[in-house]
Amino acid sequence: GDMDFTKAYNVFLSGTESQTITVEGIPFDLDEDFVTIEALRNNLIGYLPTDCMPTEFVFDGYDNILIVKDDSGNYYAPNFGVAILDQMCPGEGYSVFLTGTDDIDLYYPSGDMAAVIARSNSSVSEYWSNYRLNSVSTQYEIVKTGISHPIIITELYGAVELGDELVAYAGDMVVGATKVIDLDAPVVISAWGGYHEYGIDLDGYTQGDKIDLRLWSESEGRELRVVADLDSDEFGTHPLTSGTANASIQDAIPTEVNLSQNYPNPFNPTT
Repeated sequence: GDMDFTKAYNVFLSGTESQTITVEGIPFDLDEDFVTIEALRNNLIGYLPTDCMPTEFVFDGYDNILIVKDDSGNYYAPNFGVAILDQMCPGEGYSVFLTGTDDIDLYYPSGDMAAVIARSNSSVSEYWSNYRLNSVSTQYEIVKTGISHPIIITELYGAVELGDELVAYAGDMVVGATKVIDLDAPVVISAWGGYHEYGIDLDGYTQGDKIDLRLWSESEGRELRVVADLDSDEFGTHPLTSGTANASIQDAIPTEVNLSQNYPNPFNPTT
């Protein structure tokens, strides 16, 4: 049937080659056309302007945005001060989840406002653009499947240094890792979901898997144990996971197991 270009669509290709789809038509009237974003659901929306603009300007004035994400693991979460998705561009689709129960009609900036935004040099946008480039893991090779779960650690403390990497495991599989480049900013992990349909097998978490965080210590050359206080501890069951984490000097996986004398002794009635 027809496609509504105020919305975005999931597309999975066969084979291993990328494809470019060219669309021709009349530009949207940004003063009249809007994108409806519904509460209590994941929305896939299209981007209507013909030029890129900073994400913070696109959603300026809308105070119930929980998270906006693309299929590359970039996120805009204003309540957490996160803007790795520093700009939105034509030809891209975005996933949006709202807080509360009220829908919104999103009007993209148009006319002179768009021109001002295009010329602006947002310090916030510049910071997160650098964050996106410099926080890429160099210790782990992650399979990016296009299906991601955001983990936002608002405070990471303990035995952590700049250059260490916060790692997300699902069982014994690494599904996401982020290099720590700022100890005073949130640490954001893109954890990637698996895909196992139509004869295609891509590694990643399965929805409902428990989130296991560890810290790769550059100075120690090993993974350290992380104790996390998260608002949700499963991959894919909430729009995002947030919380704090404390890295200890202990190994993430115990290297020795000891059995001590039973206590108290004598033990009543049996051990």
